Amino acid sequence: MYHSGDIAVVFAPQLQDLPVEEFHVGVLDRQRRLERTIRVATGTLGWVAIHPRELFRQVVGAPASSIILVHNHPSGDPTPSTEDRSLTEQCAAAGNMMGIPVDDHVIIGRDRYISFKEEGWL
Repeated sequence: MYHSGDIAVVFAPQLQDLPVEEFHVGVLDRQRRLERTIRVATGTLGWVAIHPRELFRQVVGAPASSIILVHNHPSGDPTPSTEDRSLTEQCAAAGNMMGIPVDDHVIIGRDRYISFKEEGWL
């Protein structure tokens, strides 16, 4: 079973020092173990454009019991923006309708992370 810190350990090496935002999805199996990762989109220094439709289009073909949203903040500060919160809500609603729940959204900063699940936001 995953823990948010485990997800941060998996993704931080590839995301924390990037000069642009990248959005990834962690696909979990029925035992809530990380089965695989999918890079969904690459953005710019300050944002990455992603729509729940595009995210789930890439996830539906994977045998996903649930997913974790993961992206980085090149500034190093993992504090979620208003857009991050809105996207999380949209993806969680879409996931619930499709039977693929969003278990967490982890934002990677420089040597730290924020988990929506740990913060009680999801």
